[in-house]
Amino acid sequence: MGEDSPVASGTARRRLLPGFPQNLTINLLAITVGIATAFGTALFILMMRWCRYFFFDVVQPELVPLLGNASIIFIPVLGGLLMGPIVTYLSPEARGSGVPQLMMAIDRIKGRVRARVIFSKIVATVLTLSSGGSAGREGPIIQIGGSIGAFIARLFAITPGRTR
Repeated sequence: MGEDSPVASGTARRRLLPGFPQNLTINLLAITVGIATAFGTALFILMMRWCRYFFFDVVQPELVPLLGNASIIFIPVLGGLLMGPIVTYLSPEARGSGVPQLMMAIDRIKGRVRARVIFSKIVATVLTLSSGGSAGREGPIIQIGGSIGAFIARLFAITPGRTR
């Protein structure tokens, strides 16, 4: 079996799901990745709503007596201060829009993405967007889906060629 064979576990090779053709198994795993990404996206959007409520309906009104109208400027700064340590120390690959980082992981590190990127990317982007920071949702959702796919590929010992 070469680079494109779907499964490699050390030196021993095995079928993903005994009794299922390998292509069917890969397709079932792809569907699983899609469903998990949909749940991750729903969680991402729900968390943004909660954090936006927290920043603008709880924190900002408390700052108005102290800072006046300038309190609205402090909220994105607060989001950045909370998000910064996550992408600096916990998961540097969660930095940026998500698409270039995922493409680099596919190209340079054979599709391997650390599992904590899923959580770091969700939290960092939620803090940025819900506090009024400038970014988009699409890149982080792509990186979340790619991270889930890489995790499942690692879990089922899929080769790097098939993971890509």
